Amino acid sequence: MNTVEVLFNLLLVIYSYMSIVFCYYLTLIYNPEYIDLRINWDLVVSNCYFISLHRCQDRRENILNELKKSNMLAHQYVAVDGDRVYHEYPKNVLSHKELGRKISHQAILQLVKRRGWTIVFEDDVEICMDSNKICHSLDSLPSGAEVVNFGSRPCRVLYNLLTFQYEKHSPGVWRLNKSDTYMKGYAVRYSSATKWINKIQVNFNKVRIEDHTNGMDHAYVVHDAIGLFDFFRILTFRDISSVKKKYEFLD
Repeated sequence: MNTVEVLFNLLLVIYSYMSIVFCYYLTLIYNPEYIDLRINWDLVVSNCYFISLHRCQDRRENILNELKKSNMLAHQYVAVDGDRVYHEYPKNVLSHKELGRKISHQAILQLVKRRGWTIVFEDDVEICMDSNKICHSLDSLPSGAEVVNFGSRPCRVLYNLLTFQYEKHSPGVWRLNKSDTYMKGYAVRYSSATKWINKIQVNFNKVRIEDHTNGMDHAYVVHDAIGLFDFFRILTFRDISSVKKKYEFLD
C-alpha cells in the first residue's frame, strides 16, 4: 500500500469518526419535548451562594449583574484570601489562589442543607441560563444525582464529545459517564457534599478542589448545547486572551 492510499484511508477513518461524533451531538441537542413551565424555586433549591474576595469589587459586580440577568438571588460567601492563610499550611504545594479557593468551597459544602439543592457560583462566571431553566434541570434529576455542573470548559466539552462521555437525560441536561466538576458553577445535595468533604481531607495540601470529585457517581451537566461550538468561532476571530477572559478555561 503506497503513501497516497494510506493517507486516503486515514482521512476516510477520520471523516467517518467525525460524522459519528456529529450525529451523537445532534441527538444531545434535539429537544422537541421541552415545555417552559414555571417551577417554584424554593421547592427545588435550598440555598444559592457566590464566592467573592472582599477586595475584588469588579468581580463581585460581575456576578451580581449575572445573577440579576438570570433572575436569581444569592448570598455572598466572602472567599478566603490564600495570600493571608498560606503560611498556615507549611506542607502545601498548591498556589495561593488554589488554596484559598479550596478552603472557600470546602466551607460552603459544610453549609449545604439536607433538603433540596445548594447552588454555588464563582464571581467570574458567565451564567448562560435563567433561574427557570436551572430549576427545571434540577427538578428533572433522579434522587441519586450527586453533582450538577452548569456548563464546562470548552476543551473539556470537546473531549467529552469525542470520547462519547455524555448521555442525554432530559432537554439540556446530560449525564456524565465520568465525573468532571466545573467549579465556576455547580449544584450539590447534602449526601454528595458530605462525601466531597470527606474526600477533601485526603491530600488536602496537594490536590485541587476539582480533583477530589473524581469517582463521584451521578454527575450531570446543564448546558446550552447549541452554543458549545461557539468557542471555535471565537477562537478563529479573536486572540487567545479574549477566549481566556470569556471562558476561563485556561485558569
